[in-house]
Formats: sequence, structure tokens, C-alpha cells
Amino acid sequence: MDAQDAELADVVVILADPLPLRLEEAVEQLRGAGLTVDDVDAENGAIEGTTQVGLIKPIQSMPFVKYVRKVFEYTAEPPSPDPSDDESPESDGK
Repeated sequence: MDAQDAELADVVVILADPLPLRLEEAVEQLRGAGLTVDDVDAENGAIEGTTQVGLIKPIQSMPFVKYVRKVFEYTAEPPSPDPSDDESPESDGK
């Protein structure tokens, strides 16, 4: 695995009940902790998103989080360089 690869996980964050802060504040704090939020289910106190695997435990330890369920884990490779971005002189075949 290259150093640039990222270990990511799709997760569901279950919020504490009762929630000790506004839902919008909880979402912003989760984003600040490294969660890319995909969906907020206010009725069930669940937030779906993606984060680096190494950030799951810090998110779990937030005071308004009941638990974090990892749904899917994967390695994301960086995108391949775009050949059109190559600025090196090319031979014209002559």
C-alpha cells in the first residue's frame, strides 16, 4: 500500500439521547472531527458519513456520540495522474 492511500470507512454515528446540544452543532463538530456527512436522520438520531479509519475512535469518544457503527471499510487510492497534465516535451515521431 502506498503512503498516499487512505483507509476509509463508511459509518453511521448514533447520537446520544437526549442530545446535549443542537443537532446542527453536533453535525458541525463531527465535520470538524473529519467526518464527511452524507445524510442526517434527525428522527432517529443517526448521521451517515465517511471518515478515515483512524478517526473512528476520536469520533466515538465525543460526549454526544452514543456509538459509531462501521458499515464498510476500504482503501482509497489517489487518482492517477492525468496524462494531459504532463508538460514534458513530447517527441513528434520524426
